[in-house]
Amino acid sequence: MDLEKPPQHRLFDPEIIVRSPVPQRRIDAQNAKGSAGPLTAPLAPVFNITVGDGLVDLLRPAHRADPDPTPPTLAIPPPVNNMLLRTTSGIGPDMPIVEFCTSFSLQPSILVKLEENAYDYACNLRFITLDNLTEMGFKLGEKAALQDAIERWSVPLIL
Repeated sequence: MDLEKPPQHRLFDPEIIVRSPVPQRRIDAQNAKGSAGPLTAPLAPVFNITVGDGLVDLLRPAHRADPDPTPPTLAIPPPVNNMLLRTTSGIGPDMPIVEFCTSFSLQPSILVKLEENAYDYACNLRFITLDNLTEMGFKLGEKAALQDAIERWSVPLIL
């Protein structure tokens, strides 16, 4: 294969002229008009314009969806239970806070912080939030220990 001998393929065969249908019809139409001689009238110029997608989109009318009969609602996240006592649990037996901490083997530092903040009975612990524990100066491990004690002390509610 070289310039003198192209590959044996129909695209390289000089006797087979492959044309697209549009120019072929144009040539056929010209041959039908003036088969007696050469064309006397000049061909009309052909203009090809390439337009990008953005310009075409500008010319299209904006698509309007059917209006939704229901007004849009704001998505309200579900309330986060930030309480020390879960909403699925009820309070356990009431006892003095010293007895509560002793019964559930809580560290003395937890008892001190609860007493400093005037929590004197176990039933009052249901009103404490996790943020309150942070405000009282509870460390992460102390929070976890108190949460575990509250979970063991509480009574599951039957829903």
